[in-house]
Amino acid sequence: MTADILGCFMSPSLGVTEDMEEAPLEVNYDSVELTYLYQAIEDKAFMAAIDFLESGKPEVATEVRTWVTRYEKAVPGKIRWSQLPLHAALVFKAPIKVIQLLVKQFPKAVRCTNDQSMLPLHLAFRHGASDNTLHLLMKEFPEAINAKDYRGRDPLAYAPMGDSWKKGEIINMYLEKKSVVAEPSSEPATPNSEISRGFRTDESAATAAATAKVLELEKQNEELVASATHSKREVSKLQEEVNALKEEKAEKEKAEKLEAERKAAEQKEVAIEDDSGRKKKGLKRVFKGMFKPKTKA
Repeated sequence: MTADILGCFMSPSLGVTEDMEEAPLEVNYDSVELTYLYQAIEDKAFMAAIDFLESGKPEVATEVRTWVTRYEKAVPGKIRWSQLPLHAALVFKAPIKVIQLLVKQFPKAVRCTNDQSMLPLHLAFRHGASDNTLHLLMKEFPEAINAKDYRGRDPLAYAPMGDSWKKGEIINMYLEKKSVVAEPSSEPATPNSEISRGFRTDESAATAAATAKVLELEKQNEELVASATHSKREVSKLQEEVNALKEEKAEKEKAEKLEAERKAAEQKEVAIEDDSGRKKKGLKRVFKGMFKPKTKA
């Protein structure tokens, strides 16, 4: 994968110049190398993910920074998607505890963009993350509020897709405290749309509504893809179990057949021995009759 995809956010205009200290790690989603952490997050086994992240195992430091990439089967080398465990945790709506541990174990993850140039903060707004999650991500990387993805959208543009329409206050408070620049909107605030307060600069109400509809459709499609991927994995696991049961059944049937053949052979041997014994006794009687002394009249 190219470095621009497996990279962390760098923008001199935002005062962000820190680069990765080491080469990125990557595994293929469809390979046996898929990490335990990513699979736990995708399966929504969040307690298992928490236990792993708190275990102190050496592989934790590796898996939190390992990119998971899926490639198009029809076009070798073409990337379908690529993300870190933190990106996945936000997509699959992991609890704040998982987010906190992922950020603690790999703080630079908040600066890393997925294959669509989306930061974790973009995904947090897109999937309706909690206030605590938004606060954590913006605290770790306040400049992210102005970062653009490959569509040219900042994180706040994705707020209509999730519950973040209702979270304007926490965002306003945070922007004021951190003095993060956000141009004022030309549109007046409307009920239940706090996001319009100082965050949208180039969209009319009609355009904003259209954008929200497009984003909602994109979200539905993404959830369908994620659900299909999860279902395929479950079907694959089920098929493996079925195959294992079939093999076990075949082994049992083979063992039963061998046992039946063994018993049949034993019974045959017994029958042969019994028949042989009867024949010997019959011959003895014949010989005994032939050599029996004749009595005088």
